[in-house]
Amino acid sequence: MLTKRHGSSRAPRAPLSGRVLAGLTAIALTVALAAVLTVAPGTGGMVYGTTGTVLAEAKARPQDGGALKIAMPYTVGTLDPLHFMADADFHVITQIYEPLVLFNEEGNPIPRLATSWRNPDPNTWVFHLRKGARWQAGNEVFPKRTKAEVTAADVVTTLNLVLNPDNKATFYSKLARVIKSVEAVDKRTVKVVTQAPYAFLLEDLGHIPIVSKQVVERVGAGQLGRYPIGSGPFKLLESRPDNQITLSRNDDYYLKPRLARVIFQIIPDKSVAAMALESGDVDVVTQLPPLEIPRISADKRFTVMAPASGSYRYIAFNQRKAPFDDLKIREAIAMAVDIKSALKAIFPAESLAQPAWGPVPPGIPGYDPGLQKMWTYNPEKARELLAAQGWVDADKDGILEKDGRKFSFVLQAPNDANRSKLAVIVADQLKAVGLDVKVKTEEWGMHLQDLAAGQADMFVMGGGSTPDGLLYLFHSGLVSRDHNTGFRNAEVDQLLDKAKATTDAAARKKLWQEAQRLIVENRVHLPGYYEFVNAGVAKYVHDFKPANYTLLLVAPDRNVWVEKR
Repeated sequence: MLTKRHGSSRAPRAPLSGRVLAGLTAIALTVALAAVLTVAPGTGGMVYGTTGTVLAEAKARPQDGGALKIAMPYTVGTLDPLHFMADADFHVITQIYEPLVLFNEEGNPIPRLATSWRNPDPNTWVFHLRKGARWQAGNEVFPKRTKAEVTAADVVTTLNLVLNPDNKATFYSKLARVIKSVEAVDKRTVKVVTQAPYAFLLEDLGHIPIVSKQVVERVGAGQLGRYPIGSGPFKLLESRPDNQITLSRNDDYYLKPRLARVIFQIIPDKSVAAMALESGDVDVVTQLPPLEIPRISADKRFTVMAPASGSYRYIAFNQRKAPFDDLKIREAIAMAVDIKSALKAIFPAESLAQPAWGPVPPGIPGYDPGLQKMWTYNPEKARELLAAQGWVDADKDGILEKDGRKFSFVLQAPNDANRSKLAVIVADQLKAVGLDVKVKTEEWGMHLQDLAAGQADMFVMGGGSTPDGLLYLFHSGLVSRDHNTGFRNAEVDQLLDKAKATTDAAARKKLWQEAQRLIVENRVHLPGYYEFVNAGVAKYVHDFKPANYTLLLVAPDRNVWVEKR
């Protein structure tokens, strides 16, 4: 009989040490931030010291064993490799499973299960699998000392599961329109034929962890989240929902991990996570809050690492709800928002974030700095536009109304400190032009559920900071459930469809920019900022790089290890 792997009846972990709790009262050294972060963001995985210079990691002999404790602010909602929704899910899943390819911090594809690939014609991709790749043993399907190889049949099974609408896989809506057929040419060769040339196939396949045909046949496709058995460098040891996930080393992996264990600790409060780093309760904090960075950077025990590019954060209108289905209303609201002043209040240094004028961040093909000219802060004009649409303060209570209905709505944000602050600041700015805005902050998982259900009036979100990001932010047939605005525009869809079928990079960039301008004209989002999320890492952790696309702990160019203390 199979036993459930996902979940545990063990007692929850002990609370953080007293040093962490005491540290919550520490005053952030914001005056030091300008001196600390003098290197411009987006320069690629830099490590900063108190002078703003890049620190050279001391050469040390790699050591085997030990555990790496990583603090993440977001709940891991699932370990199902075909139904994950958030980055936190993917960061854990890709330690257990392997896609055909992955993407490094610079956004370049690197081999994972596939050691090489080629395009014999524009519609055909041939992938060659790594010889000796094996499924993890010592579980309900593969007993200890089993040497079950990963084969082309497993890849075909996985992609067919994704392409089956009954399975409701995360990437079904994208790949069902793209892939025509998947074939096992031989034991270690897979051929994927697309319906038309498709520029982003590698990006999409990089988000499809390959599952075992034998596991699917044994437990069923709907139970993969309970039996996470992959071919990756680490195995699931224990999962405590909303608390921590512990992985153990897969000794059969072709690159033997130096780490014996990896522990992902869920600490929603980023300030608490920073204190946990200082006390030694964790070794890595994936997202440091801006006000904590000066103190962490000044401490010789730690380094602060910046990502290669910024992450897009935005406020969206739910166009399924009135009056946000009216472009003139969206235009008026946009004119009432001063993003620059909001950023100054949220981030104590310009190196931590920069204003976003469109959904494509710097460093991603299609970025267009000229979009700034399409946004104007003019609250007086905003009032005029609202009045022209019939919204006036008839009873002089400071709130606009129309046909007896007050202009009242909820602006929902996740429990992320920076995005919650953005919601509060923007709500105050909108109140100044007569809108009654209530801010609602939700736990991350509940926030995603509300967005998928289309329940939020306006919401703060982030994502799409990838070469194909516009597809799942704005294409009416491909939009992700957690970017659910109800926006539908045939011209935008046509431009995006043409772009994804264009393999010439320069031509695709032009189409991407045309689509982006239409999106901005339609005020689908109020672009907020591109955030350069900094990680805090203890100096005894070696070979670690912060995730921009994927958290890579074991790869041909790195094998993270911890120095014995």
